Amino acid sequence: MAHKASRILHKSGSNLPGVVARKIDKDILKKLANNTDKIIFISGTNGKTTTSQIVGHILSENGFRIIHNSEGSNMITGITTAFIKNEGLLRRKKADIAVIEIDEGSIERVTKEIQPGLMVFTNFFRDQLDRFGEIDILVNKIGDVLKRTAVKLILNADDPFVTRLGYLGLEAEYFGLGKHAFAFEQHNMIESTFCPQCGERLQYKHTHYGQIGHYSCPCGFGRKSPKYEIKHLEVNEGLSIKTNVGDFSVPILGSYNAINALAAISVCIESGLSPEQIQNALSTFHVENGRMERFEHRDNHVVLNLAKNPAGMNVSLSESNMNHERKQYLLPLNDLGDDGRDISWIWDADYEKINSSLTDRIICSGLRAEDMAVRLKYAGIPEHKLEIIQNVDLAVEELLKRQLNSYVVTNYSALQPTRKAFVNRLKNVKG
Repeated sequence: MAHKASRILHKSGSNLPGVVARKIDKDILKKLANNTDKIIFISGTNGKTTTSQIVGHILSENGFRIIHNSEGSNMITGITTAFIKNEGLLRRKKADIAVIEIDEGSIERVTKEIQPGLMVFTNFFRDQLDRFGEIDILVNKIGDVLKRTAVKLILNADDPFVTRLGYLGLEAEYFGLGKHAFAFEQHNMIESTFCPQCGERLQYKHTHYGQIGHYSCPCGFGRKSPKYEIKHLEVNEGLSIKTNVGDFSVPILGSYNAINALAAISVCIESGLSPEQIQNALSTFHVENGRMERFEHRDNHVVLNLAKNPAGMNVSLSESNMNHERKQYLLPLNDLGDDGRDISWIWDADYEKINSSLTDRIICSGLRAEDMAVRLKYAGIPEHKLEIIQNVDLAVEELLKRQLNSYVVTNYSALQPTRKAFVNRLKNVKG
């Protein structure tokens, strides 16, 4: 059964084998998971794909036989497909570790079939409200599910929403950023900063961005002392991360990716690897999934990133502001099922931060290009700097006509068509 589905995999998208297999055998995921020694779940609003990719790479480079939904298909059919695919690749050998990126809304359903030994949470921000509801509702639902497990948690100490999961009575370790590790650009948008225990406003000694920072409450709720902490971060062509467990050089772009890298490092140390083994593996890591992926364009570069909520868009735009030269943007926006139909989140994102003389132009693309253009006009972007090209391929073609550094931020369903348009035209720069 699994081998037949595996053959389908080579002729289809990443979900179809799982869809077919689950119709034939509703227990297929349970059965395949029995052929794995350890299962790691990686979840959260932003950063779970990058964290999962880094963990998978480090473990694989150190000789572990892994199962990994590396394409990012993180709901139950995509996870089932990953197990089917690796059943064929491993040829019935037992996998050492399954590294599974999991959609926050799928945790309850998937944990009914397979139980992780380790689970990582990166952060919680408002995202796809038509699917998840408000953050408090989502975190409470996840907490109710986790209470029924014996999973060990790896939690972002800097996010009070994530820290709430540390009060469930489960074993937990924490990772985080030191107070003055890096000066992040501040955003106007911030999620709730009220204590989940008593309802009083949290007291912040330091804020990195949004609700991420060092916080406490007189009632006793507060940031936990992290086992893994970044002491200093330098951002150049990659990330130089000084931590309390060692120094790491990570060949990825984006200052906020430092916390994703630290989450991955935490998982790998908890899985028995040394900092030296981790760094050796990191030296060969590169991005090819549209998350802060860089392409060369003559004497300029194009940086492609995914943003599907206000927090993700804000940090993406902040990264572009670290380049103090003239630049241009491409902002594709869709409203397909994978994106969530509600695009009102763009009104909470801080597009005002790119209303600058250094912004040469902004191309709005995708199914909701006109909506993006309206939002940018309200952000004060002069109308002569705005262009609407709904077709993503044509928008990419137009973008590349100008010799400028370019920043492309797309939501979920537009990411792969946009990336394909660049791959067909440009050379990917592998970290």
